Amino acid sequence: MRSRPSRQLHPTAQKIMAAAKRILTERGYQALTLQGISAEANVNKSGVWYYFGGKQQLVLALLDDVAIRESITSAPYRPPAPRWQSVST
Repeated sequence: MRSRPSRQLHPTAQKIMAAAKRILTERGYQALTLQGISAEANVNKSGVWYYFGGKQQLVLALLDDVAIRESITSAPYRPPAPRWQSVST
């Protein structure tokens, strides 16, 4: 994926992200390889390159995904600030 991840990823890209997330959380960044991701997701290794452009971009997409979900779920509600009208005398 060459830009920011969209909320509706291709099913193959979703499988790749889920596999990478599992490997990253269970075994760490050093264990995160394109071969391991593709095996875990049951996709061709070139699919990771096609959808994400490489390991680093995939990790950035994962971080973006987590950041987006965090901002949606943990952001406190803030009512809009009142709009004050100037009163001329």
